[in-house]
Amino acid sequence: CSFWLWPPAALRAPPQPPPPRGPPQPPRPPRPPLRLLRRQPPRLPPRSSTPSIAILNCLKANQVCAGVSCLDALRERRGGFAEYAGEDVDLRAFLRCSNCGKTPEEDPGMTEKLERLVSSGVEMVHIGVCAQMKGIRCKTMQTYASWLEDHGIQVIWKTH
Repeated sequence: CSFWLWPPAALRAPPQPPPPRGPPQPPRPPRPPLRLLRRQPPRLPPRSSTPSIAILNCLKANQVCAGVSCLDALRERRGGFAEYAGEDVDLRAFLRCSNCGKTPEEDPGMTEKLERLVSSGVEMVHIGVCAQMKGIRCKTMQTYASWLEDHGIQVIWKTH
């Protein structure tokens, strides 16, 4: 004797989702845009009324870094961002390098990132303290910094 399941699986109704728990939640309102302040650095004249910047950090630091200290320093105008106190700044990008030991020419992904900074109008790139261990600058980051400077972007070797 064998048991037959009726109706067959193909004809059964799909399982229903469980009912929602608790009262329905209203939709969250959209967040207001982030507004950061900036003071013009004394070494260069302003390029625009609200200059745009990017922060470039080390990929190896990604294991322990969430970027919180860099963004806090920017918001609070500390460290490398102290020169921006009291004025607007437009943070356009927060990015990591692709890996150690490759020049932009050898790394098409990093070249694409750097070209995107140029095409989006970034005027200054702050390179994170993670790219300078014990006062020695990362050689790979130095090649990126040279590439950026050759394309008209000011490089600042400090974040927080």
